[in-house]
Amino acid sequence: MISEKGYSIVEASTADQAYAFLDRHSSLQLLFTDVQMPGELDGFGLARIVAQRWPNIRVVIACGAVLPGPNDLPGNARFISKPFTAELVHDVLREHGLPR
Repeated sequence: MISEKGYSIVEASTADQAYAFLDRHSSLQLLFTDVQMPGELDGFGLARIVAQRWPNIRVVIACGAVLPGPNDLPGNARFISKPFTAELVHDVLREHGLPR
């Protein structure tokens, strides 16, 4: 639903792969992740690392089974519960200041 609005996307199967990609290509504007990801990092951990290392990257975290705790979300992150609509996702992207 993000690419349908004309955004270029890069997919990673795990939070660890996403981190490795960001380490090489930190020019991304947005990280959209699920909380429950295979690997060492979960979506919350990835979001916290991104907020520390690349504060200019906005973060959207989604999950249908887990809600964020008090220290799970960094300041540049927004949490959305599943199931969500394409309209909600596009609203969140606009809230983060992403054009389209």
